[in-house]
Amino acid sequence: MAPAHQVPTRTSPTARSPSAGETAGDDLETAKATRTGTMAASALGLSFQVPQDVHRLVVTASWGRYAPAKSDVQVTEQGSPRTVWRRTPGGGTVELDAARAGPSAVRQMRADAGGVGVRTACERLVASTFDTEDHLVFAGALLATLHPNPRSAALDVVWSGPDSHAATGRLTSAVVVDLIGGAETDIVLVGYAVHNERSVSRALDDAQSRGVRITLILERHADNSRYTGTPVPFPGLVATRLSWPAVRPAGGSLHAKILLIDGVSALIGSANVTDAAFARNIECGLLVRGGPEPAAIGSHLRRLQEGGTLESAD
Repeated sequence: MAPAHQVPTRTSPTARSPSAGETAGDDLETAKATRTGTMAASALGLSFQVPQDVHRLVVTASWGRYAPAKSDVQVTEQGSPRTVWRRTPGGGTVELDAARAGPSAVRQMRADAGGVGVRTACERLVASTFDTEDHLVFAGALLATLHPNPRSAALDVVWSGPDSHAATGRLTSAVVVDLIGGAETDIVLVGYAVHNERSVSRALDDAQSRGVRITLILERHADNSRYTGTPVPFPGLVATRLSWPAVRPAGGSLHAKILLIDGVSALIGSANVTDAAFARNIECGLLVRGGPEPAAIGSHLRRLQEGGTLESAD
């Protein structure tokens, strides 16, 4: 390709063979075109189909940019170097995840997004109503993915209950299942009323099969006579079970609701792990991704265990 304001056109046959990367000089002249400062591509696009069982594509693209330069081998009749169009090669190879290409990938990015602006941009992109502001938000999200700042936490609001039709946060049930599903090393679930909620139970079973360490810190009737919930939630799950024994302030409850994932993400809020909290109640929480806060929560819980405040419930 050449600059849009300089398009090479052939005017006469070549007298000598040019060297590699050169196009013969005096037989080309520069046609004046609109001066736009952009590149005039020799091809505009390529569409193709692949079988549904293809999940990954490796695409190699190559092109060239042409610019006037003095030839290293060609000379004019006066012995001066000829002006030629010299080609500078360009290109590269990219690997594409075909299984997540297109609108489905954008929808997945929306589901995983840590902010309302990114989710709104994803929705508008799929709906083909992308505007300038959306481009900026979307580009910023991609840059943050490529160059995350581990010292800075991303916060998102999580809700249960009636839909206000405002893009203010994700559903508690979806966030809990997604977080557990993405766990790689550790899951710590702290709760008051924790029932055998079906989607959470399946997600925990899957995490256990992946080798993820699971710790449950839950309230018990033995420690709090007012507690009347499930005696042993997720009874078949292999997990470290901790409790806050009866040596506690009068009337005290283990009332925190925390889901800590790999020490880097934490969901803190009002929702118990129950059908009512996921589907019927109005509940609110904050999802914290990155930053020092999730690790600090994990450190606090470990110190409570090491100091004897939290004991084995087995």
